[in-house]
Amino acid sequence: LADEGLWHAESFVCGYHGWEYDSDGTFVDIPDLDTFQQGKPPCSGLAELPCETWVSFVWFSLNTEVEPLEEYIGDLVGHFEPYHFERMAMTRWVTAEWNCNWKAAVDAFAEAYHTATTHPQLKWYLDDFDIQIDLYDKHSRYLIAFGLLSPRVESVGEIPPPLKFLLSDAGIDPASYEGPVNGIREAVQKQKRATQEEQGKDFSELHDDQLTDDYNYLVFPGVTFNTHSDDLMLYRHRPHPSDPNKCLFDVWMFELIPEGEEWPELPKHDFRPEGSTRSLGLVIDQDAANLASVQAGMNSAGYPGLWLSDQEIRLRHFHKTITDFIES
Repeated sequence: LADEGLWHAESFVCGYHGWEYDSDGTFVDIPDLDTFQQGKPPCSGLAELPCETWVSFVWFSLNTEVEPLEEYIGDLVGHFEPYHFERMAMTRWVTAEWNCNWKAAVDAFAEAYHTATTHPQLKWYLDDFDIQIDLYDKHSRYLIAFGLLSPRVESVGEIPPPLKFLLSDAGIDPASYEGPVNGIREAVQKQKRATQEEQGKDFSELHDDQLTDDYNYLVFPGVTFNTHSDDLMLYRHRPHPSDPNKCLFDVWMFELIPEGEEWPELPKHDFRPEGSTRSLGLVIDQDAANLASVQAGMNSAGYPGLWLSDQEIRLRHFHKTITDFIES
């Protein structure tokens, strides 16, 4: 009825037979209605689906008997509101076609156990081991501290470049910083708190850890929120319409716009078909490089099932929740 994307229209017109619907889905015009001996359809228009808004996003379900959104979200109500996503502008909108099932893509962003091997560059500015993990009814999260060296790093001389960038980005000259390397996280938090007003930003509802760290949420079944004080990275893991060995991976990037600054134009939707070599960013590219072989391995007759560590407890929770839904 309408192409995927963002548009403005007074009504929707089917490109096949020209049936027209109002913006609320009701019939506007059915061409040659007098040639339908059975008369007008008994419904008033398009089928309605449950649809609600929460933290600036529209949430819908194909299940017409689904519980109210607040009940479904459960314990996560109140978690995102302090970030004020309504103050953030979308800066990137990409869909990539990946050679893996959507659940494998969810798994890749729900544990940090793979970080040391898949993302070795991250050990220089985040703690990939001492991570708080929280499991809720359907959903889950982990909290990753940025601005620290990984405990897997045995020693370091001068401040690593990623931490220098973190200092500079907060307005601190790395050459003037005299504290310990693992004191950079706290220094950045204090600097952002002290300069928020002159930056045109309001972090008053966030606690100090949220000024630096990645709060990674899985809103079941397939939405990953990487929440930060100044930006949001949202990933949607969608089933492929015809192939269970593929999925559609959406990247939505949002940036906090300082008060008084002009908002950028909405980015155009960028679709990356299977086989595209265009980068989604180093970290996502590294994850994507694993997933085709992971899917092939899971399709093997010799695959007995997942063998998970406590660092991957979110994966256990995710797959158990799927099983619970299937069995219910």
